[in-house]
Amino acid sequence: MEKKFERFLGAALPYAVAVCVAVMLASLKFGFLDTFFPTTWHGRPAFDFFSVPRAFDNLLHGRSIYNTWASGYGPYATWYPYHPSLSVLVGAWTWALPPWRAYALFAALSLCMLYFCARLIAARGRDRLERSLPYLVLFCSPPMYLLLWNGQMHIFTVLSFTLVMADLLDMAGAPRVDGKVRPKLFWGLLVSLFSKPMILAAAPALLAVRAARRTLAAAVLAYALVSALFYFVPPLNPQAVGFSRAAQALLKPDTIFSYKVNGSQVNVSYRDDIVKDNLMHWLNMRNLFGVSRADNFEFFSLPGYVQHVAGGNVSMKLFKLPGLLLLALSLCIFFVKDEAAQARAAFMACVCAVCAFFLSYDSAYEYHYSTLMPSI
Repeated sequence: MEKKFERFLGAALPYAVAVCVAVMLASLKFGFLDTFFPTTWHGRPAFDFFSVPRAFDNLLHGRSIYNTWASGYGPYATWYPYHPSLSVLVGAWTWALPPWRAYALFAALSLCMLYFCARLIAARGRDRLERSLPYLVLFCSPPMYLLLWNGQMHIFTVLSFTLVMADLLDMAGAPRVDGKVRPKLFWGLLVSLFSKPMILAAAPALLAVRAARRTLAAAVLAYALVSALFYFVPPLNPQAVGFSRAAQALLKPDTIFSYKVNGSQVNVSYRDDIVKDNLMHWLNMRNLFGVSRADNFEFFSLPGYVQHVAGGNVSMKLFKLPGLLLLALSLCIFFVKDEAAQARAAFMACVCAVCAFFLSYDSAYEYHYSTLMPSI
């Protein structure tokens, strides 16, 4: 009886997923699901997406990639925080289209990436039910709907972790150290590094896997070269602040902030000069690990929740502990001799890296939880 029910579920799930996707797509147009998602109450569809073609538009006109509001592409946008190369890799072809058509195309591309991720995971299923479940988990969840609604670049993070973890499972099944670059791992690393580099948290664990070291080195080299281009080449960093100011920003984090008193409140923002330098991508990542905004109801992070409960009296050093614990566990993998066991341990480190993000990073929105879906 149980086997029969499992076969029924395996056959029915693809249709259920198709219906779910159709409902989500219809809601992107008509908004009938938005009532259930707080982010949509004050935000606007494609709010995050439009910042990317705006970044490319700024670059074309000799303005800073990070000067989002200098561009008039699209009706509105949030601030662009991603790696500067994403402004070209995604911004170039979306900028060439009318705003809403570009958003629709990116939403379709996001669904294609989700399908690829689900297919990659489903290939490891033992029966029809196990091969159907990844599609259900990846497509039919509130975080995924918000990810599509925002037009969020976080879809690349989901893709990157899927590629990396799939290759680690391949290593665990057939470990080999042949000195070759592994395509899934290589592209998984780069996809993350050139969008949202959450994969950096798992880098020590990946370095411990002998079969992954050459690939990791190749990805870091490619990342360094592209990052250098977008920092040192003037047309790609048109409003650079210069080496001395950049060094000051790196060594003295407080110098990048501007403080304005408004009655009894102090408004903190980035200084206008440094925010237009491409270095801002890395400075912003560093800063968001050192603050906690407990008053923002959209932030689903442990720092925000604990600070709210404790009245803002908790040291941020406490929230660095998950990352330090992950580093300690990753270092233990160096002492594992069996290559298959190394890969399995690194796989678990990737899962823990995603969890450490939610335990340490302040600005964890609901759509960030889509990164957990490949792990599930």
